[in-house]
Amino acid sequence: MGEKKSNKLVEQVKHYVEMNYAEEISFEAIAKGLFVHPKYLSQLFKRVTGENFVSYVNGYRIQRAMELLQSGHYMVYEVSEMTGFRNATYFSQVFKMLTGKSPSEVG
Repeated sequence: MGEKKSNKLVEQVKHYVEMNYAEEISFEAIAKGLFVHPKYLSQLFKRVTGENFVSYVNGYRIQRAMELLQSGHYMVYEVSEMTGFRNATYFSQVFKMLTGKSPSEVG
């Protein structure tokens, strides 16, 4: 039964990311909101998803960024801001690392 509850916590974290990916996200604030210790939630998240929280958030943000860039309606720096990256250079680095392309190659 404990594992089921654990997955529910992870699902709540994922849902929070989906709803708030364009904002600054604090893992500690999420844990506090779920009434669990951040260290416990972090370990649980890693065990259930196979990746750490930052990797998950970046992956989700880049997925959204791909869609926005492919629409052809936005500049790279706009997509960077729309997907929660406050620094366009960092956005481009993460984008290239995860997709193998630069954001400008996708648009």
